[in-house]
Amino acid sequence: MTTLEQIDHRVSHIDHRVTQIDHRVTQIDTQVSQIDKRVAMVEAQIRHLATKADVANVKFDLLKWLVPIMLGQSAAIFAAAKIWGG
Repeated sequence: MTTLEQIDHRVSHIDHRVTQIDHRVTQIDTQVSQIDKRVAMVEAQIRHLATKADVANVKFDLLKWLVPIMLGQSAAIFAAAKIWGG
């Protein structure tokens, strides 16, 4: 094999490797694009999630309303029992 043939063979091998690398970079670009879309979806959903403060406020509001309602129900049950029980 002559020196020119060896050089041509090496250049051909390098071209083949460059083509493989280009293909791999294209695959990575596609995967990064898909990851970007997923991250955007997660970020959009995060805006709608409750914080610890939101949960604490809901707990307080529930207690604020449930305790008087339970007391009122208990009073209504005792009053009904007294009226119908004699």
